[in-house]
Parts: sequence; structure tokens; C-alpha cells
Amino acid sequence: MNPCEMKISNDLHALKEKVDAQRELMDERDKRYSGQFENGEKAVVFALAAQKELTATAFASSKEAIIKAENAQSSYNERTNELRGALNDQNKTLLSRTEAEARFMNVEEKIEDIKRDIASLRETRSSTVGQESAERRAGTTNKWLIGLAVGVMLSMIGSGMAVLLFILRVMKGIG
Repeated sequence: MNPCEMKISNDLHALKEKVDAQRELMDERDKRYSGQFENGEKAVVFALAAQKELTATAFASSKEAIIKAENAQSSYNERTNELRGALNDQNKTLLSRTEAEARFMNVEEKIEDIKRDIASLRETRSSTVGQESAERRAGTTNKWLIGLAVGVMLSMIGSGMAVLLFILRVMKGIG
């Protein structure tokens, strides 16, 4: 595995860890808000029970009961508004599923592009190395052939000179 592939592998691993962490965070928040919603429902049920009690006692002291009911309703409205505000804030800040899927698709497309670029670079490097090797072999072969031709010519010249010297000695000996 070359360094580029290792880097991509490490980046993919880090990205997967980040995605898993985000999913874990989203699941945790989902559980938390579900619990808060259930608590809100329970609060509503308890508030309604309290309201019934207040209404029952309202016959005895209507003025006091009305004031208490208004206070309870006001408190309930504040909590509900706070919960709604928190949910609205959450909706504004959290990434929606479609946005997350779009981002993941974008990352996957970029990874595929990088893979194609790596494959292209490998092919280019392979053809370049093969071409350089062929050129070196051709150069070595040419040098070997030139050396062989020079050697054959020198041996022919040497043989010709030896024959010539022999003929001159034979002619000197005759003459």
C-alpha cells in the first residue's frame, strides 16, 4: 500500500469515526428530547389534574382558585414556550437527514474521483517506466553493436596488416 493510499485510508477511517460520533450525538439528543417531551406531557397531565382540583375548590373560593389557575397556566405556558424555543433552536442548528446524505454522497464522489486519479497516475507511471527501460535497452544495444563493429574493423585492419607484413617479408627474402 503506497503512502497516498494509506493517507486516503486514514482519512476515510477518520471520516467514519466523525460520522459515527455525529450519529451517536444525534441519537443521544434524540433520546434526551424524547425524555423532555414525555416529561412535558406528564407535566401537562399533572397540570390538568391540578386544574381539576382547583376547579373543584373554586366553588368554595372562586377568587383564590382563579388566581392560582392563572398562575399555573402562566408557568405552564413559559415552560412550553421554552421547550418550543429549544426545539426551534435545535431544528435550526442540527443537520437534516437529507443534508447529511447529500454531504456524504459528495464525499463519496470525491473519494471516487481520487481513486480514478490514482489509477490514472499509476498507468502513466507504468507506461513511463516501461518506455524509459526500453530506451535504455536500445541505447545499450546500440553501444554494443558499435563496439562490435569497431572491434571487427580493427581485427580486419590488423589481419590485413599482418598479411601485408608477411608478403613484404616474403618478398624481401626473395629479393
